[in-house]
Amino acid sequence: MLAGLFFMAAPVVRGEGEPSPHGKTMVRSYELPAHLLDQYNAAVESQQAGKTNALTPLEAWAGTEFSANRNGNPYTLVVKVLASAVEDEDLGVRWQPAWSGSPGTMPGMGVPGARPGQLFQMVVASGPEEVVADRLIVPGLVLAAAKNIRMERVRVEIWSGVGTASWVDPLLEWWPLFTGIVVWTLLLIFLQRERKKTRRTGHEAASGEPPEN
Repeated sequence: MLAGLFFMAAPVVRGEGEPSPHGKTMVRSYELPAHLLDQYNAAVESQQAGKTNALTPLEAWAGTEFSANRNGNPYTLVVKVLASAVEDEDLGVRWQPAWSGSPGTMPGMGVPGARPGQLFQMVVASGPEEVVADRLIVPGLVLAAAKNIRMERVRVEIWSGVGTASWVDPLLEWWPLFTGIVVWTLLLIFLQRERKKTRRTGHEAASGEPPEN
């Protein structure tokens, strides 16, 4: 039902004005109201209990408008969910973002083998959205699918600009090459030492000298 689920650990805490992998500047942040979370959780529990086969039509969330301009491209909608499992099984949720009514796409997120009472933080981001002219945008969010989840808190952030990569990213990208270089270097050193040892042994055998220990 929730194909392509993935779990992301809680990110490094950053200040409100600091860049992140999602963008250069956070232009807006919102919290989904309690009544919406209650509605979503009730629908998931009803589905979990087998009372319904699918989530009933749920109220969509809409945030306050913000001003978007071409200099701020691209814009990214980020959803951060703090949740727990209803039962001992996989947990998952998928959102559909919207930009002033235009639906976007967002991957699902989840936790395999989740247990009730244990809190998980999951983070997922939409694809980048670019504006061709300055305009006001109303961000929106729809709960598209959910399984075995009780949401305690849902935060929506709007980021502007190109995100900054973590200092770990270049290391991860070049790690296979670096490892290969180290392995081949050690192998060449070993072969060179063995070749010298073989030559020395051959020379000693030819000269009749006893081999050195």
